[in-house]
This record gives sequence, structure tokens and C-alpha cells, in this order.
Amino acid sequence: MAWTPPAPTSVLLVAALLGGCGSPDPSPPSAAYEERDSAGIRIVASRQPMWSEGDEWRVEPTPMLRLGALDGPDAEQFADIGGAARLSDGRVVVSDAQSGTLRFFGSDGRHLRTVGRLGDGPEEFNGYMSFFVLPNDTILVLDRVNDRVWISPEGQFLRRNSMARDALNHLVDLEASRDGMYALWMADGSMLGASTRHPPFPWKVGDWIRPVTTVHLVTLEGSQAEPVYEFGGSQSQVIDRGGGPDPVGFFPFAVIGQSTSAASGQAYVAADGAKAEVFRFSPTRGPEILRWNQTPTPVTEAAVAAWTEATTDGLDGPSQTRVAQTLAAVETPAVMPVVDEVMAARDGSVWVRGPLEDPTVHGETGVRWRVLGASGHLLGVVELPSGLTPTDIGEDYLVGVRLDGLDVPIVQVHRLVR
Repeated sequence: MAWTPPAPTSVLLVAALLGGCGSPDPSPPSAAYEERDSAGIRIVASRQPMWSEGDEWRVEPTPMLRLGALDGPDAEQFADIGGAARLSDGRVVVSDAQSGTLRFFGSDGRHLRTVGRLGDGPEEFNGYMSFFVLPNDTILVLDRVNDRVWISPEGQFLRRNSMARDALNHLVDLEASRDGMYALWMADGSMLGASTRHPPFPWKVGDWIRPVTTVHLVTLEGSQAEPVYEFGGSQSQVIDRGGGPDPVGFFPFAVIGQSTSAASGQAYVAADGAKAEVFRFSPTRGPEILRWNQTPTPVTEAAVAAWTEATTDGLDGPSQTRVAQTLAAVETPAVMPVVDEVMAARDGSVWVRGPLEDPTVHGETGVRWRVLGASGHLLGVVELPSGLTPTDIGEDYLVGVRLDGLDVPIVQVHRLVR
């Protein structure tokens, strides 16, 4: 089923009223990439970065704004951040899944308002709490039971619906043979769905297993669920810990599939983790596969030691013993995953990062992220401050979350210079 852009009255809900995609990418030389179409899916394969020296984007290391504290007012203490994004007037919105709240802060960091609480009522949230910021600064919150809750820019509850949950039931009916299907994007009559299937039994000791997630273009009226992309989930090894074959996903540099959406809802992206490619879907461009040249990094003893230290830090003695026993029974992969984190920016660009133990990921002052532009071509590398995970990337700013030395979640806003 080839992709056809939706009519103006049938656009993805989370992307409704969205405008352009920001600054256009520079025109690449033809030698830098190969572009083709496969069954209605655009494929871009970059051979080299488009940026020349001096063209690179830059994230300033000192934040313009910092939110979060170990002690102080409740509004400034975060426990489980579900999302953090910037509104058009500079205000910052942070969701905290543990408390079921959405918190508004001024551009100067002053707390303005907290809305919601944990629960199932009409003005409550049931955990998870990722959210999109629509073009008019209306906030669309997705809670754990897959309800959609619209919040005004001033923090007023506008409406809630469970349309996605109804669609989910419809999708499960479409393909009962699968392990189940869940909604990725909601639309006015169309959506993206994903189904996951697991390797069949029996599993043998020594097997490497990964579930496979299939992304579908779905039309609810026509009951069509056309597969457009597949990517692997979390990798496991089957070992014997005394009770027979047992799949274990806890080992250094296991490959993990990644998927996320832009804070604006402009694009959904997914990455296999083992491949130098990402899948991107947007309401205007349709499904795309973006590839780049990258040689996987070999796994060294030093990298395994660094992974083990980071993973076991803070565990008590018995827990560390169990970890050591598990690690002794598994096989370490020969190479590291290519993609460990993936992020979709508001302009449609895609940011990807390898494992932190990969020495090629570290730059002079921070952590390197590859940037694939809105056109799909590889632009180059941007360094982010160490420990910062981006949650919202706009035209001239980047919002991210990090843990401080006491593991307190901190939200930071940095200037992005293009």
C-alpha cells in the first residue's frame, strides 16, 4: 500500500494544524547520498555528512534554565519525568508520572501552576504521561491507559477521550494471530499501529532471541493494516540457571529497539539498534527509511568493565553477586549496538546516539549525537552535555533531562545554535 498524504480534513490528531518543518537542510552533493523509492517508502542512504567545517550546529554547554531540586517546594521536586517541553512563549512544561501532575514554569524558572493528580478521574492522570505540544501550545497528554487528554496553554482541562483505546481493540481484532497490537499514532480515520511477535518455543540454551515489532499503516474504515517496517526489540540470551532454559536480557551491549515521537507530534521514529538506519513517519512525508554509513565498534574488556560498573553501582552485596553470576553465564556480543537512543526533533530531524561506553560517542566536551535532517540526509554530529537526554528540540533550543550527583532528576534548557 503506497503512502498518499492525507487530505486537509484527515490529518493525524497529534499533528493537526502543524506548519512547516523549520529551516531547510542544505542541498547535499549527489555523491553524499542515494535516494530511491521502494513500494511507496522513500529510502535515503547517506554516504557522508553534509556539514562542512564551520557549518555544524552547536548546543551551548551552560543551560539557559535549570529546574529541579532535592529540597525545596514540591513543584520543583521531580520523581519520574514523563516529558519536558518548551511552549512558544518560553514557558516550560514538565510531567511527573509518579505524582500524576503537569507542571508549568515561566521562562525564568518560576513555578506557575500544577494541574492534575494521580488517579482515573476526569482531571487526573494514570501514570506514564508523555505529551505533545500542538502548534497553538495546546498540550496533548497520553496517559498509561492510552487516553488522550487536552490541556490548554494556561493549564485548563479541555477534554479527554479514549478513542485510541477503541482503535486498539479494533486492531487486535484485525490480526488475532499476533501477540497484540497497540496504537502509535491516532488519526481522523487512520493511524499507525504496531504489533510484536516473539520467537516460537522451544528455546534452547545458547539461543539469541529478539521479538520483532512491525509498524503498520492502518485505515480503520477499510480495516487495512499494511506492514511498512519491522525492527527488533530487546535482545535476550537463553541460559540455564538451574531451572532449565531461561531468557536473560541483562548483559553488556544487548541490542534494544527504540521508538519515540517528536514533542510536537510532527514525526514518529523507530530504530532497530543493530542497524545504521531509522524509520520515520510524518503526516506530510509518509513512511521513510533513513540510512547512513557507520562501522560498529568492537566490544573490549574495558568497555564491559565500564558497563558492569555503571550497572551495578549502588547495588547491595547479594544483588552484585547475582549480577556477577548472570554475567558469567552469558556471552558478550562482539560489537556494540549502533543506536542506543533516538530522538525526533520538531523540525523533523532525527537525532541518534550510540552506547555511552562506545569511545567514538564521546567528543571533546560532551556526547556526540548524529543528526539526520528533515530531508533525511545525514547532516553531521552535535555534542550534547554529558548525561543530558533530550526531550524537546526546537529551532533554537534543546530541552533535556539529566540526573545530578545525587540522582535527582533535573530539567535543563540549552540554546541550540544553527
